[in-house]
Amino acid sequence: TRQHRLPLLEAAIAMSSAGLEAVHGDLDEALDLFTTSLDSFHQSGNTTDLDITFAHLMVFFDRIEQPEVVATLYGTFVDKPGSLAYTAVVAHRDDVRNMLDTDTFDACVRTGAAMTVTETVDYARHHIQLAR
Repeated sequence: TRQHRLPLLEAAIAMSSAGLEAVHGDLDEALDLFTTSLDSFHQSGNTTDLDITFAHLMVFFDRIEQPEVVATLYGTFVDKPGSLAYTAVVAHRDDVRNMLDTDTFDACVRTGAAMTVTETVDYARHHIQLAR
């Protein structure tokens, strides 16, 4: 995809591969792939696939036991109940809600809900860097 200059296809492959790596594989590779996916989808304005990338990131951060990050990313979906990724994030919401006290969970969700798309991408990038 790089050789033929197909950045959206590269991003889609990176997103799917990152999701697989996050669950079953190499966490460092998942981080690299998430970064590629975030950057490409954000630059292209593809918010649908960007949301799916955020949903995969929730799985990743759940796996490395970062419930506050998961709850904050969940908050970005509060106003998007019809999005393609919404159904997938609800299961993680319930898991994380059980890991955090109610006040912390609610504060994280409010923070995520108040973020713009660019702020959410920056937040995700920041936490990806911390996870490295």
